[in-house]
Formats: sequence, C-alpha cells, structure tokens
Amino acid sequence: MRSSVLRRILLLSLLAGLAAAPAALAAAPAPNVATGDVADVGQTLVTLKGTVDPNGAAATYVFQYGTSALNQTTETRNVGSGDGSVSVSVQVGALRAGTKYQYRIVATNEGGSSSGATRTFTTAKAPATPPYAATGSASAIDQDGATLSATLNNRGADATYHFEYGPTTGYGASTANAPLGPDRNTHTVTAPIGGLTANTTYHYRVVLVVGATTVRGTDRSFKTAKVPNGLLIQSGSNPVRYGAGTQISGILAGSDNSGKTVTVQADTFPYGDGYSSVASGRTDGTGAYRITVSPVLTSTRYRTVADTNPDVMSQPLAVGVSVLTSIHVSTQHPRRGARVRFRGSVQPGQPGASVSIQRRVGHHWQTVARTRQTANGYSRRVRVRSSGRYRVVARASSGAHVMGASGSRTLRVRR
Repeated sequence: MRSSVLRRILLLSLLAGLAAAPAALAAAPAPNVATGDVADVGQTLVTLKGTVDPNGAAATYVFQYGTSALNQTTETRNVGSGDGSVSVSVQVGALRAGTKYQYRIVATNEGGSSSGATRTFTTAKAPATPPYAATGSASAIDQDGATLSATLNNRGADATYHFEYGPTTGYGASTANAPLGPDRNTHTVTAPIGGLTANTTYHYRVVLVVGATTVRGTDRSFKTAKVPNGLLIQSGSNPVRYGAGTQISGILAGSDNSGKTVTVQADTFPYGDGYSSVASGRTDGTGAYRITVSPVLTSTRYRTVADTNPDVMSQPLAVGVSVLTSIHVSTQHPRRGARVRFRGSVQPGQPGASVSIQRRVGHHWQTVARTRQTANGYSRRVRVRSSGRYRVVARASSGAHVMGASGSRTLRVRR
C-alpha cells in the first residue's frame, strides 16, 4: 500500500514537470518594427526604409506596398537575430509616375509577425513630352577632324546644345554651347571638331539642356583616317601647355635623305586659312629631323615639307594646346569641415567654361566641386573633410584649346 502511494506521488511530480517545460522554453517575442521614410523618389523607383528589432531570434522582413491596397510585396530578406534595432531598406521599381502609394514594413520571427504603421509617398511626375536628343553620324572625317551631327527637339522651350567627345566614354572635350530656338520643330544640327589624333577611335554624344532638364544622346564613335607613309611627322608633346613649345620630328624615307632642309608649316585653329612656315631644320644621316616650334598659343595643324626633287610633304599633325591653369588655396591646413577657397587663373581666359576641383583617390582624380570661369579666372569655396592632393581642371570653351590641369596642392586636415 505504501509503495503504491509513492508511485502515485512520483507520477504526479513527473507530469507537473512536463507541464512546466513549455513555459521554460517559451518562444522569443515577435520583432519590433517601425516604418521609415522613403528616399530617392523618382518616376518609377523609390527606396523604402524602416527598422527591425529581431528581439534575439532569427527574423526576416518584407515591405508591403500598393496604390489602393497593400497588395504587392518585396522579396523576403534576413535581418539576423540580434537584440536591437537594425535599419533596413529596399529599392522598389516598376511604379507609375505621379501616383500615390501606401507602404509598411512587416517582420517575422519564431514569436510571430509585427507590422509597422502604414505610410504614403507619391512618385515624381513625368514630363508631358520630354525633350528629344539623338546623336547622329560623324562625317568629313580626316586625320585630325570630323563633323558631328544630331537630331534635337526642345518642345517649345529655350535651349542650348553641345557635343562631348574624346578617346573614351569619359569624353574630356566639348564643343561650345549653341542656342536652339523656342519652337517645337525637330532640328538637325552639326558641329565641326578638330585637334584629333590620326588613326584613333573617338567617342561622342550630343547634350541638350532645356531649363533644368539635361538630355544626353547615346554614345557613338568614329575612327580618324590613317596617315600614309612618306615624310613622317610627330610631336614631342601633345597637347602642349599654352605658351610652351613642342618638337616636331620625323623621318624622311627613301634614298638621298641626308642633309635635306625640312620646313615646318602651321595652320592654326579654326583652320582653313592656309599653312605658313614657322620653323626649319635639316635631316641627319639617317633622314631623321627634330625641329623646335615655340611658343604654341592655339591648337594647330602642322605639316613638314622636305626640299627634295620633287618636294615631299607629310600628312597634317594636329597638336592641341591645353589651357594653363594655376591653383591657390586659402590654407593648406584647414580644420575638418572648414571651407577652403580655391582660386587661380586660366590662360587664355575661357569665360563661362567649367572648372572642376578634384581630389586624388587611389589611382584616380575625383571631382569634389565645380564652378565656372570668369574673366578673372575662377574662385570657389569648398568644404574640405579629407586630407589629400587636390588639383583644378579647367575646360576650354572652343576647339582652339583643350582642357588643362593645374599642379596639385596637398591639404592636411586638422581635427
């Protein structure tokens, strides 16, 4: 009898322990969530933001969104199992322009799901009829120049356009801005460019500016013509800094090529006025020649003529002249976040042309500020947060010159 009572007591104790076990192993609470603001609101894109506190259990989250109902959901993403709020964001696309949407964040862990407050945003409106810019073909291509074309429609507003061009899709040079009248007609426009290198691929595109709207045409390319063999010509430096000199050199091929007079002839930008003699020299025993031309003040096409029987003429060689850019800073030891004034001169002056202030980052120069040239050069205050090497790159306003970079200045930021 006594052993039977003991067995009953043990059984009841075991059952009580099993009943208490689920309480000891209770799941973590559901996540805490908060629907945040939106960012980067465009016509078809938006970034949704929020915070999630997983409350110590592995959690996932989604954003629900829609116009009249929350009937669309982003893909499920993990947010970890920490114990503290985590900022999250998701970019959503394929939206309708000028439309009001509602959205909220929803997070789930083993303890359940939690929803943030429902908030709203409105996508940017699409212009009724956007301006149109299509890059056209290149024509009149020779060793050092070409003519670029484009088709434009500025939809009745005042506008300007120009062409960007260069040996890469970074371009680096541009034609001067040209006006486009306030009408709704489609215009075919052209612009000549020079100072190119023979047998080289160049990229180009048209840029249409209508008020605050900039429309860029697609990138296209062409290749300049080759220089045939004969009297060869090359430049020791290209481009040449404004006011400096360059050495025109080459080889007179063939027999009886020693001791011959070689004359350097020049046709300056905008070209077409004809060549004139600017310097001369003689070939050595191998037919090579090297002749200094100085100073060089504007982009120029050079050719050489050898005094043989009959005379031999080289193909044209385009030598660009980069603007001479100086740099001065108000201090080389600013406090972090302080403004430093960058100023300097650009020779020859290029009023209205852009100036970029750049900082060396790794192996590249990164633009940190921009301004435009005036008749007195340039001046711009820049908030400096990082030490490093800084320089100024000034662009040219016409084909007479190409962009030029200043020397660098090292700024050391104090705390």
